Amino acid sequence: MIPVDFFGCKKEQIVTCSFEDACDRFPCTGITMPNASALISLGEALTGRAAFSAEPVPLSLEPFRELSDCLQAAVREASAEELMDAGARWAELLPWKPLDTNPMDLAGFLLHLQSLAHGPGREGNSIFLLMQPDSLPAS
Repeated sequence: MIPVDFFGCKKEQIVTCSFEDACDRFPCTGITMPNASALISLGEALTGRAAFSAEPVPLSLEPFRELSDCLQAAVREASAEELMDAGARWAELLPWKPLDTNPMDLAGFLLHLQSLAHGPGREGNSIFLLMQPDSLPAS
């Protein structure tokens, strides 16, 4: 199992933060995934394409990565119903399917993920993630 933490803020803010600072300063959520392929299936559930991309944040104190524009747009622009449907689709994909994961748990995570960069006072926020660097999937 791989813990993955997500943060909503501006790039210039995340660069100067340690993990602990980011947790204290910015909206955040986390999920424990069975393996890194869950990120690829996340991309598939949100966009219909089995791809995941998150670029390293240059000069950051931690190995933060910024979600691709495509994935951020999919999360930011989706309605609550669309995110609930995406959570249900995600639960049916590997690696979640054999674990009999509750789709509403994944949908709840997606709704929380959206709240990191969408809503009052969060305009211009991007979504960043932090996980063990060697755990990222090849996209």
